[in-house]
Amino acid sequence: MIITDEMVEKALEAAEDAYPESKRSDMRAALEAVAPMLVVNALRKAIEVIDASEGDVDFAKFILQEHIQEMIDPQ
Repeated sequence: MIITDEMVEKALEAAEDAYPESKRSDMRAALEAVAPMLVVNALRKAIEVIDASEGDVDFAKFILQEHIQEMIDPQ
């Protein structure tokens, strides 16, 4: 799994207060360890949505796009 610099930056920002000694290489290793699990969870969610859509592709796309937006900006 490729971890981007943007992912590392976001993770460092989030962990800055709790772990001020965190380094970029530490954060990258941590993200690489959990990234596959995050992908699997996202795929499981996609399967649930597709199953629930009963063939309505537009509905499935709408729900998945909504879920993606919630993950990007949880406000």
